[in-house]
Amino acid sequence: MYQTILKRKSTRKYKNISLTDEDKQIILNKMNDVKPLFNNLSYKMILADKKEVVSNMADNFILFYGKKDEKFAKLNCGYMLSQMDLFLNEMGLGSCYIGLFKTSKKIEKLDYILMLAVGYPVNSPYRNSEEEFKRLSIDKVFKGECYEEVKKAVRLCPSANNFQPWFVEAQQNKLVVFENKKNVISSLAKNFFEMDLGILLNHIENALNFLNKKTCFIYEEIQSEKNKKYKITAEFSE
Repeated sequence: MYQTILKRKSTRKYKNISLTDEDKQIILNKMNDVKPLFNNLSYKMILADKKEVVSNMADNFILFYGKKDEKFAKLNCGYMLSQMDLFLNEMGLGSCYIGLFKTSKKIEKLDYILMLAVGYPVNSPYRNSEEEFKRLSIDKVFKGECYEEVKKAVRLCPSANNFQPWFVEAQQNKLVVFENKKNVISSLAKNFFEMDLGILLNHIENALNFLNKKTCFIYEEIQSEKNKKYKITAEFSE
């Protein structure tokens, strides 16, 4: 999945056809295999068609539900949908995080949080080079000595409006993740802070997996700063 991080892009134009039954089954199988951030979180993913979504962007969508009052619900949403996003990109399909559209699909005892559009792209779902990414410089999102693959995964990670609302500090075998409010100039984008950070966590884990490192996410009692709010820590080992 790491190589996909280096070339993926959001797809906003899709062919006006639904996914084939074969591709739907491949996606459903993957949805069953996707792992949560923590095992005690409540969640559900559904593969839906456009009649259940207030959008004509694509013919199919992956809807994510969780309990919004759970501490890591939105982080988990971004983390799990990112796994699907990269997988879909590897399949040659297009995908795009959709934050403003709603769905009529209700799940008992769970709240709708976010969706991915998915379908057959009109154009290539890949970038030709890393220079095509519109991202902040590495010093705006990362501090400390670490593997170049990890730093690249952090910098290239997608986010709402490309504001990249995070700052990662490398500390020996730890990557401490903060919510960085200085990078955000839109009040609307603040609604997606935690989902963006969840996407970031999956990108970090994929980079570490590429380096044959094991990743464990933990919550520590770390003091937040004026513009940086502590969210979570990624520990890694051989």
